[in-house]
Amino acid sequence: ANTQAMLCGHGHRNKNYDFEGIPGAMGRSNLRAKYRIGGYNLVSVQNDSLFFRERTPGYQTGDVWRKFPLEEQPYQADATPYPRPSYEINEQYPHVKKVWAIQDDSDIAAEIIVVDDLAIYPNANGCVRALNVDSGKEIWAFQTGGRIFSSPVEKDGKIVIASTDSVIYCIEKTAGELIWKKRTEKAIVAHPVIDEDRIYIGSSEGKFRCLDLNTGKDIWTFDEVDFFIETKPAYDEERVYFGSWGTYFYALDKKTGELAWKWNNGRSSRLYSPAACHPVVTNGREFHVAPDRYVTALDAKTGGEIWRSNEQKGRESICLSEDESMI
Repeated sequence: ANTQAMLCGHGHRNKNYDFEGIPGAMGRSNLRAKYRIGGYNLVSVQNDSLFFRERTPGYQTGDVWRKFPLEEQPYQADATPYPRPSYEINEQYPHVKKVWAIQDDSDIAAEIIVVDDLAIYPNANGCVRALNVDSGKEIWAFQTGGRIFSSPVEKDGKIVIASTDSVIYCIEKTAGELIWKKRTEKAIVAHPVIDEDRIYIGSSEGKFRCLDLNTGKDIWTFDEVDFFIETKPAYDEERVYFGSWGTYFYALDKKTGELAWKWNNGRSSRLYSPAACHPVVTNGREFHVAPDRYVTALDAKTGGEIWRSNEQKGRESICLSEDESMI
């Protein structure tokens, strides 16, 4: 096998690594941080070698900082003992045992939900599958026209999910048959939620929709979202809340879809948007975390900041305790 090179988009400094006898390289990020100009790595294949140089656009291409020979490597003959993870902790819980396992034919990049006796999930090939929770046997499969990164939700036997084929689907729970579908203008990676008979879901076309659960028809559409929506929205009795990759966090009136307020963390870069977090709402407050590593608490009615803290350096994961007293 030829030498393996690993390129990673994190950090600003180029580093050399050895992955259990396989040489590797971590290339610099294209973020500029405190520097005036960003940059990236150029990797050249010349004859029998790989050469790594750092490029600063409009300024210079640096000297070679790393090179790999491309040659046959006797990896299989390497008898060096390398550490492996320990599974001894399983012995402490002998009552926990695997019931069943299946191998899907694609990646699973969304939630699995359990509805009665079915475990329902989508995969990256665009297929929604329902398995028997006791046996793992496939009960039905529903194919969409694009990859799926959206998590399903269910109410009254209706499964709602969106696909990157730009369609929102409503599928019957028992047999996996299509009830209705709603076509949009762009791929959807956002997650839906259901409140009573209303579906709330964002999209990649700068829109946030409220749909009728039974028909899929528009109840209202808010079309003033900057950039695309990835998140699962939160809601309370009056408003629905979500962030986008356009640096803003929004609150809309649930009945009309009118903007109640929007909030920005003061950063102009989209990379710090409160967009990938699933926000939570309780006690008149909305909480979210973002790549700026701040935990933010906003007044749910006005959008005013109650507090912001980076003491714990939250990023994009947050949840609410069962009694709603802690996040």
